[in-house]
Amino acid sequence: MIKAIVAGHVCLDLVPALSRPVDVAPGALVEIGALVMRSGGCVANAGAALTDLGAEVRSVADTGDDELGAVLRRLLAEGGAEVSLVEAVPGTTTSYSIVIEPPGRDRSFWHHVGANATFDGQRVDLSGGDALHVGYPTILPAMVADEAAALTRLFRRAMGAGLVTSLDLAVLPHDGDAAPVDWTRTLRGVASLVDILSPSIDDLASMAVAPPDRSIDALSSAAANLVRQGVAVVALTAGESGLLVRTGTPDRMARSGRALAALESSWADRELWLTAPRVPVASTRGTGDAASAGLLYGLLAGLSIEQAGVLAVTCGALRARSSDPLPRFHDQRTVRLDGIQLVDRSKALA
Repeated sequence: MIKAIVAGHVCLDLVPALSRPVDVAPGALVEIGALVMRSGGCVANAGAALTDLGAEVRSVADTGDDELGAVLRRLLAEGGAEVSLVEAVPGTTTSYSIVIEPPGRDRSFWHHVGANATFDGQRVDLSGGDALHVGYPTILPAMVADEAAALTRLFRRAMGAGLVTSLDLAVLPHDGDAAPVDWTRTLRGVASLVDILSPSIDDLASMAVAPPDRSIDALSSAAANLVRQGVAVVALTAGESGLLVRTGTPDRMARSGRALAALESSWADRELWLTAPRVPVASTRGTGDAASAGLLYGLLAGLSIEQAGVLAVTCGALRARSSDPLPRFHDQRTVRLDGIQLVDRSKALA
């Protein structure tokens, strides 16, 4: 069985049901629907997707020692992950997001960082793992302090243990503790330790690492820049437009974790563009995490880059369509989503 360790940001999502867009004016009373509480953040979303696909997942994160923390840890356990390393930090509050998701509009968040502020990865147990997936350093201040010293130490440990290292980002808060970080310099500093980087173009744009341009050529340029800095595989999502996957040289593949190094001859020097299938969108929460999990699982399962890319966009679309668990990997063959088109742009790299 594939064994993945998912570490980093976790929170409790508080989602009020909204039947229409709301304008919160001073003194106004706005009628809304029932509140849904879900585990959120990368540890919850990517971890659940990997578990659904069939991986054994070990979650590592911090919660507060408050009532919200107890609820969050229970929800994570119910999702099937091994949560003995999800720790309640004494004297802290649990991270939560109020998710504003009116029909027909993209979601927005009111977010409290809480116990995530002190998570530094020291407790991450890498034993027996095939991959380490770390999520949302943009809202993990301790991980990126001192030029991302804690993130660098964690990924060096994982690389030394032969694990595939995977990193996902999040949109940078305008006024958060991580805002002063020079993200161009930070990503350049850790790039050689990252086997898979799976941000959205919105993530990179918020960090001033790439322009907010969803054209294929702009995505290709942004991904190529990250590969030149040392990342082995860049999977850059552009929402409903699709996914661009760009990979590094055979030498960079060979220096990756065991599972990716084994695919060096077929994954190196490739660029693929995959359009996203058109599905009725129930929610965009967790879609990027599901796509990241699909690509990572496909790689760990030894799939071709084309198959892993299709699995990534399929998982993202299925998550957008429903909050139901993703089908197990062996059931993915029976899932047919119209509209996935794959363009191999590898020859243009020369």
